Amino acid sequence: MSEATKPTEQTHGTANTTPSNVEHHGPTYDRVSATTATPAPLPANRQIAPQTAAVSTPTEPPKVGAVFIAGVTLATFATMLAFILPSAFSLSVALARIAPGQEQVLGGLAAVGALGGMITGPALGVWSDRTRSRFGRRRQFLIGGVLVGLAGLAILGIADNIGLLYAGWSVTATGLNTVALALINVQADRLPPSQRGRVAGLTGFATMAAPVLGVALASTLVGSQMLLFVVPGVVAAVLVTLFAVLMKDPDTRGKVLAPVSFGTVASKYVFNPRKYPAYAWNWLGRLVFFMGITGSTTYTTFFFAQRLGMPVEKVAGVVAGISMLGIIGGIVGGLGSGFLSDKLKRRRIFILIGALGFAAGSVIVAVASDIVGLSIGMLVTNLGVGVFSAVDQAIVLDVLPERDTDAGRYNALMAFSQGIPNIIAPLIAALVITFGATTDAKNYTLLYLLAGAFALMGALIIYIKVKAVR
Repeated sequence: MSEATKPTEQTHGTANTTPSNVEHHGPTYDRVSATTATPAPLPANRQIAPQTAAVSTPTEPPKVGAVFIAGVTLATFATMLAFILPSAFSLSVALARIAPGQEQVLGGLAAVGALGGMITGPALGVWSDRTRSRFGRRRQFLIGGVLVGLAGLAILGIADNIGLLYAGWSVTATGLNTVALALINVQADRLPPSQRGRVAGLTGFATMAAPVLGVALASTLVGSQMLLFVVPGVVAAVLVTLFAVLMKDPDTRGKVLAPVSFGTVASKYVFNPRKYPAYAWNWLGRLVFFMGITGSTTYTTFFFAQRLGMPVEKVAGVVAGISMLGIIGGIVGGLGSGFLSDKLKRRRIFILIGALGFAAGSVIVAVASDIVGLSIGMLVTNLGVGVFSAVDQAIVLDVLPERDTDAGRYNALMAFSQGIPNIIAPLIAALVITFGATTDAKNYTLLYLLAGAFALMGALIIYIKVKAVR
């Protein structure tokens, strides 16, 4: 599908001037003075030209400092704390109080959260890209998103029926998805290629650490449903707002773009893969990879219970202990691969190494019959996921099209490659575990073997096809 041509401002024979209050830490825009319905004619030496005209390639942004890296890492940690903790723990606690025995509602809540982000993401990305403000184009979405998320968590805190759980989680997911997207957009604006891997590793570490520390925090708040949901939201509101206020976000009041209508916004939900093949292949590879991961992790608790011969209600402690070990592996893999990929200026080889690690771990898990084998398998799989995720996030930024004008839109579309598996992979997995199954013994061996195969296939797509990245 052809995309709408976006005009971009050019100069001919006259040097561009930049207002003194615009900091050189992202895309720089020439200021224009038209604020009325009919813009004043441009001088003869200035014109709006279609984007297809020859334009100079934008220079890469300068390196960011330790304060920015610490800020985006802490903001990511806080956002994931407020987002992942409810889906992994708090919603289950609330549901058990409100509607005992209706665990299937969690599947509906998960789908609502995933669909909400997919529906609103590209539209909010386009809005962010086209925001004209002295405060920049990302700051408002960080602060606004986290406040909406906090409001949704407050609704969950007072929920006393399933309808309020759906309403609260829908608001929460919309707000915190907006924050997560804005944090990626900020990195696209500010990070040069030489720092993308290490920052991706650190934010990946923050994402993995958030649920671990979150469960420890939740254990002290479980007596109060309101505190259980709202306290992580307050932490997110403080750290995200602090980062938004202190970060440098260039003045965009002089940005010139084609007008937007409902039809043009709707067209932003698709892209032309022929125009951006590296981006398209990376999108497809991620989708296939995350199909494998999501499909296998959905039934972890039931798999462990069957393999260890334990009742489901008694396997939680075992799952928590093994998951902690796996998270440590993921953190080590993410930090190590992120820093090494920047240092060696190589990305794709780490994608392949990560997928091979996940596939090997999946085979170990599939054939394991005791807690030792399961622990080793989970450690190896999470190590592979950590290696893959950190470097793939850097590749996402490396191949991002139209960074200066449509970064938010393309980051939101890339999120589809992870959001779609969150919706359909559990449904496919539910069918897979019935193949060759007898009575209550589900075929989890086949599920984990297929998960490893999908992950390896996705990585191979990226390794072979995304040649724009070394």
